[in-house]
Amino acid sequence: DSPAGDPANWTVQERQCGFATELDKQVGPGDHFFGLASVKAAHATPAILNTGAGLKAVYLNGKRIYTNTGWTGWHAFKEQIPVSLVEGENKLVIESGTAFFLSITDAQGKEVVAMAPVYPADIPDVMHDGTGRTSLGWLDRHKKQMDLARSGEVQVYFAGDSITDGWQTSGQAAWKKYFEPLKPGNFGIYGEEAQHVAWRLHNGGLDGVKAKVVMLLIATNNLGAHRPCRPKKSPAVSCCASRNSVITSPASRCWSWASFPAAKAPLTTSAAGPPR
Repeated sequence: DSPAGDPANWTVQERQCGFATELDKQVGPGDHFFGLASVKAAHATPAILNTGAGLKAVYLNGKRIYTNTGWTGWHAFKEQIPVSLVEGENKLVIESGTAFFLSITDAQGKEVVAMAPVYPADIPDVMHDGTGRTSLGWLDRHKKQMDLARSGEVQVYFAGDSITDGWQTSGQAAWKKYFEPLKPGNFGIYGEEAQHVAWRLHNGGLDGVKAKVVMLLIATNNLGAHRPCRPKKSPAVSCCASRNSVITSPASRCWSWASFPAAKAPLTTSAAGPPR
């Protein structure tokens, strides 16, 4: 009967022990989920992958190493799968139902590595349409914006979602009065999330740019879509920050602004992702 956030609550205890329970409530509606983790090993080492609950499949460094052939009960360590971790970063991808168990140990059951969650927005990605395909309208706008970037005339580079995109419509008068004298370029696209901006920056969005300032405002839509983002560690921010290699002008600066409030009260951990 404990509240959901109470450490005494059963679901909280299970998550701390390795179970991710009630994903349909923690992440969003559905019965099929994907997860990604970065497993770092100090050196190449053998390990045991322990599975349980509704885990459907596991991929390690691009290779499928586990497939669940049927439900065998609610318990951990259903199967113990020998794996080899490479030195450095190992990419672990899972498919799961609404609950799963997964841990990595040595043969004696001692944890050998800690899994650091990789947020969906950490991975640059294209925007998808309702069918799961790349949005052609979004891609067309990106291509047109690349032409503007390559003109070499942009001095203040605005990147973001509809908040930035809106300067070209409802905010046009203010844009013309305050920003136009600064030779700006509007590279905002309605509906974007952090990973979409990151993809564009890494795929031609900064080609030929010699801007003095890059203004980045992104991540509001990640909250609504339940795809958490860590703004300070976002690849979009990292791409801008690497000004000597990515932005051709060594004098460029990237300003990453905090997202505007999107609700009357702070969002819960389950909606906004783990604290950052």
